[in-house]
Amino acid sequence: MLSSKIRQRLIDQGFCNCDLDSNPSLPRIARWMPLACAAFGAAGIALQYFHSAMVYPFLAAQCQCYAKALYSAGGAYFLVLGAFTLTGGFTSSSIFDRLYNVFLRPLFKGSPIPPQGAPRRFGCAIGGLVYIASGAVFLLGSAALAYGLAAFMIVFALVAGITQWCFASTLHKLLFAKK
Repeated sequence: MLSSKIRQRLIDQGFCNCDLDSNPSLPRIARWMPLACAAFGAAGIALQYFHSAMVYPFLAAQCQCYAKALYSAGGAYFLVLGAFTLTGGFTSSSIFDRLYNVFLRPLFKGSPIPPQGAPRRFGCAIGGLVYIASGAVFLLGSAALAYGLAAFMIVFALVAGITQWCFASTLHKLLFAKK
């Protein structure tokens, strides 16, 4: 049985009562998008850390031109991740929902994730912009700020995935709620 608190959090994210009533697994599969967002973000941090700690020092010692280049594996990764995440702000499903619906749903014989409402699209747009900002800052050479932006996004995505409370959906409700 779905608690009224979780039900309200899912409605705040843009799911409707009919989605919740017709799809009893929705509370579980709605966790997929923010948890996948956090996992892909954590992979980007790991990639950047590996690049800066292992690859960059080795190549910089071999080639002076490489040492001067503003190149960052994590920066490029976060720009691409941000662009893909940002598409969820303008379409009825995020890249993570599409990955679930195409690959995981058939594998586990699960229910499809229904189209996302405006609050969830707003969250995708914010997440995409934060990841793009992190990628740009990595490329500009300010690693501490870039790690901070990525970590901010990962933490908020984890909170949304674990508790079903989404900061961006709450912000959307505060900014755009009909009074």
